[in-house]
Amino acid sequence: MIKSIEYLINKGKDKGKLFVISRLPLLKADKLAVRVLQDLAKAQSFRWESNPEINIANLKATAIERLLPFINANISEQTSLNLLDCCKIKRDPENPLAKPSKILEGDLEDPITFMELQNVALNLHIDFIKATSFQLAFATETLSQAQMARQKKGQNCQIITKTKKSRFHPLF
Repeated sequence: MIKSIEYLINKGKDKGKLFVISRLPLLKADKLAVRVLQDLAKAQSFRWESNPEINIANLKATAIERLLPFINANISEQTSLNLLDCCKIKRDPENPLAKPSKILEGDLEDPITFMELQNVALNLHIDFIKATSFQLAFATETLSQAQMARQKKGQNCQIITKTKKSRFHPLF
């Protein structure tokens, strides 16, 4: 069963509107997590080196919450649209038989509502983002250890981190 939550807008022009936000299916959620981390890596305003607590080489799954402000500011248009696909509006919240429907352009009047819905959808997928970041950290650490081991043996070589994609994960 896919996890869903109801989210009521409490202020602004969209006050009183009820949304149903659902987690994406497994494979789509994994792709979304990869895209979010790629967006972070591409963001000009974000530098891995500037914050040693979240350096890619030692990124821990628990550090992802500290990345949320950067994620919200730097997600791509495609990622943003994927997050919005998780959201549906309940046009008649009083009617329990009314089914949620796709959000249309005229449904949102307040841009803050759009950001709120993105944030809630992003938080529903945080476990996928944590898992992906853990995979990246593990792969980076493994490559780093292999390079150090070769250097200790007197081999002066570099490991090329750009390899063909693995069948296990789209980044590797």
